[in-house]
Amino acid sequence: MKNILLLCFLCFAAAVSAQTRLNSATPKLFIENKGQITDKNGLPQPDIHFVLKDRHVNVFIGPQGIHYLFSKTAYSSVKQDKDSVIISTYRMQMHLTGTNPMSQLIRGNKNDYYENYYNVIGRPEGIPHVPSFEKITYKNIYPNIDWQLYIVNEQLKYDFIIHPGGDVKNISIEYLNASDARINSDGSLTVTNPLGENNESAPVSWMGKNKTPLQHKYKLVKKENGYKVEFIGDENSSAIYDTNADITIDPFVQWRSYYGGLSTDMLYATCTDNDENVLFAGGTNSTNNISTSNAWQGSRGGIANHDGMLIKMAASGSRMWATYYGGEWQDIIFCMAIDHENKIVIGGVTQSTVNIASTIAYQSTRPTGSNTQGFIAKLTTSGYREWGTYYGSDQTSIQYVTSLAIDRLGNIYLMGLTGIGNNQYAGAMPGYFVHNSNLFGPVVYIARFTPQGQRLWGTMYGKEVFFPTFSYATATTFTSITTDWDGNIYFCGSTTSTDSTSFCKNAFQNFKSGAAGYYDGFIAKFKPNGQWVWGTYLGGTLHEYLYSIGLDNNANVYVGGTTASTQMNYNGWATNGPGLFARFDSSGSRIWTTHGMGSCKSLNVDKRNFMLFTGQTTQTQIGSYWGKFTPNAQIIYNQGTTQNFIIHGGSIDGNGNAYYCGRTADTTINISGGHQNTYGGDAWDGFMMKMLYDTTFRTSRPKFAKNEMCRGDSIWVRYNVLSPLYAGNTLTVELSDVNGVFINPIKLAIKSYTASIKADSLRILLPANLTPGSSYRIRIINTNPGDTSSPSALFKVQQPVSNSLNILNGGSTQVCQGNFLWLSGVNAAGIRYQWQRNGTNTSFLDTLFNYKAFTTGTYRVISTTSGGCVTTSKDTLVTFYPNPVSDIRINSTTQQCLPGNLFQFADSSKISVGNIASRTWLWTDSVRAFSADTQRIFNTHGIYGVSLLVTTDIGCKDSSYKTVEVFAAPFAKLKASSSNEQCIKGHSFSFTDSSSIVAGSYTRLWNFGDATTDTARQKNKNYVAAGSYTVKLNITS
Repeated sequence: MKNILLLCFLCFAAAVSAQTRLNSATPKLFIENKGQITDKNGLPQPDIHFVLKDRHVNVFIGPQGIHYLFSKTAYSSVKQDKDSVIISTYRMQMHLTGTNPMSQLIRGNKNDYYENYYNVIGRPEGIPHVPSFEKITYKNIYPNIDWQLYIVNEQLKYDFIIHPGGDVKNISIEYLNASDARINSDGSLTVTNPLGENNESAPVSWMGKNKTPLQHKYKLVKKENGYKVEFIGDENSSAIYDTNADITIDPFVQWRSYYGGLSTDMLYATCTDNDENVLFAGGTNSTNNISTSNAWQGSRGGIANHDGMLIKMAASGSRMWATYYGGEWQDIIFCMAIDHENKIVIGGVTQSTVNIASTIAYQSTRPTGSNTQGFIAKLTTSGYREWGTYYGSDQTSIQYVTSLAIDRLGNIYLMGLTGIGNNQYAGAMPGYFVHNSNLFGPVVYIARFTPQGQRLWGTMYGKEVFFPTFSYATATTFTSITTDWDGNIYFCGSTTSTDSTSFCKNAFQNFKSGAAGYYDGFIAKFKPNGQWVWGTYLGGTLHEYLYSIGLDNNANVYVGGTTASTQMNYNGWATNGPGLFARFDSSGSRIWTTHGMGSCKSLNVDKRNFMLFTGQTTQTQIGSYWGKFTPNAQIIYNQGTTQNFIIHGGSIDGNGNAYYCGRTADTTINISGGHQNTYGGDAWDGFMMKMLYDTTFRTSRPKFAKNEMCRGDSIWVRYNVLSPLYAGNTLTVELSDVNGVFINPIKLAIKSYTASIKADSLRILLPANLTPGSSYRIRIINTNPGDTSSPSALFKVQQPVSNSLNILNGGSTQVCQGNFLWLSGVNAAGIRYQWQRNGTNTSFLDTLFNYKAFTTGTYRVISTTSGGCVTTSKDTLVTFYPNPVSDIRINSTTQQCLPGNLFQFADSSKISVGNIASRTWLWTDSVRAFSADTQRIFNTHGIYGVSLLVTTDIGCKDSSYKTVEVFAAPFAKLKASSSNEQCIKGHSFSFTDSSSIVAGSYTRLWNFGDATTDTARQKNKNYVAAGSYTVKLNITS
């Protein structure tokens, strides 16, 4: 065991703008000097041991410090061609004075990357295989002080480690050739030169195994050729440090930004989404610098009142979009939460009657009681509103939403305050907790909403809760709510009530500790359906307030607030201080409580169950501060800022980054890398910053291109390496169970790395037996060094589309020409269809699940769900056959008289493919026949039609039609009007046709027996010679 003091700070360089990252084109590693580094005369530079390369600045490192060679490219003409290039360079040195020339160089974590150098003066063979390293350490650079350098997130970072016997006063840094240097209000150091500047975070130091924080700071002394930097503080400590323990590197700022216009602006809440973007929310009275044109509301709703504002920033600090949210009166966003689809829910207070609620909402109009009501609204990931609703009662008391949480299914839980309880807050789901309606007074209200904005249940809780006078500056830090993985609800607040029945159930502390009028904190747990599980007080003899709540991976409950009592410590880190922190298990049993240096206004718990917190102190030199606890209440660090910077909210992204927001009146803060570099105006500007609080997170949270997957999908998993992976590392991708937890994870892919990398992707195959409709997560496990990433966002496994291809109306795949066949895919919402014939896409609309086939071919339908799940149906062969040609041959005259008629019919049909399987003869007198040849004798006269329907063995049909005619027989009758015997002289016979016919007409032919004929109906006949004559009348129909 040894006494050791660790003093850490960051240095990173920029040439064009503040905090420019090292260029990612070349791996950011320490390239060793094997003779390739020379001066302008080609002479070796043995005092330079390593170099880091960048587009704008090269960094040279040796035992006497760091040389920065800045460069800037300009053009002498507007053409910007190679002939007009002007390259400017400037060298600035961070010189370590009085270092030990015999310090031991320790090369750490050799990387597989190397460089080959050729055309080196004096080295005709070149210098091949120049090695690179991920960390270097100069042991005893000063007596009993080590200097350690490494790369974190593309930035150079270095620490001084002071061992027993070492003296921080021996560390002496001079910036040579610097144009200017200043210590900023947040304790950071900025050193400038004509081509750029260096920004160094405020020094953060601690002692011993428990990493007791120290308060070191810079001291700056102007020198003739630069600036001298010293460290002052309480470095003479004797805390014991375990040399076998890992050192967790303390946080440093990655970017800061003002946010505001010419009037007052404040930020109250921040959240990160699954894509590593960060959202900030608050209130603004400014009409400039706030919104963008690509979001919900581009201008302030009122004339002279605050509107809510919501800003989405990329992880790099650049603004993606921003919007106002408000109407004609005062509106402020106090809280927000983000669901698994990256949609944003905001909540707060409103006095407006317009622009707050959507037309279809739980409460679409502002209640008539108080003009100050709560509200919540849901916006898309692009910043456009889906819905909004008021949430309040018709009581006259002020009401507002103070905290929001969203479970993994997207259900929304809100918590708020009202000065007067009202049953309008209660109702809906059976079995929820019912508040005693007699316990009116300041109460909290809780409600659960669906993702679509419909309330499932609501209730009130407690009495005489902390309900301060409404203040634009402090209205967020009263109550807090959160949910665990199973949807259970946890919340906290403060009360002066001694009525334990309103706060205690299965409690750790069943009574209020303080005297009358003193506040105790309270904590409670509800089931997702609103049933009360447990509740407890938390307090001492004086005031206790609980402001924030969070959960770890095991649903242990962390709360933070402030205390005036002195005896709150239990298994904790500190025995005094105004801060109050506590940890309970999920059943409500206390694990520890501890004091802190200041009140806790916001807390988050990371994947390793470490608690990140922010708050405020009453110390003269420190206003807001932030820090980190281990799960066992051991402090890792505390770090503060000035009184002019007030932190209201904080969040973490799962990759070791923390985001904080609030307000500031300081116009001189060292802004770097963010969106807005200058103070906007008026009393307050919003303030936001990003900090890397843990550099030992190895791989980032894995990400996908979509949040809906399919069973058996082959997908790319993307991730970044946040801190070097060592040679021999094995990376494993694991899949959670159907509930999104990793009790029995499934290994999806394994990959071995032999070198450090910065970003990578890995293709995985999702199992084919995943449960449709369920949600899963994945994570990444590394072996060298051992590390588990934060789990990915939930992705949903879609219900697959059936691969069936159906034939409608009982049809057959053998179809006769001239017809069509209806084919059908699975009719489901959100499906796109692609029909193919013989493997080629058809031009059918992709919204049609039915397809009309006209030609022979092999058909299939490819169905794609909204999540991209593709199902290809079985192939279905559809064959179109030619139809037969029906033909009737009549082997006799088609017109016959009724007597003795006989008609012969024959089938002369043709077929090119197949055979005629059947035929049907059908006459108009309903007589049928089925043979190939047939005959008919008709019993009555008339015209008879006959059709022949022939059917092939495939079922194709054709028919033909002909007619025959049967004539009726006439009845012949003649009448002689005179005697049939007459003398030759003067004779005259008269004949009359008296024939008849029942249908039709007839012709006649008289034959008078003397070879003469006539066709007249009546005929007078004279013969020329005597004789006997036979007269005949022939009638033809």
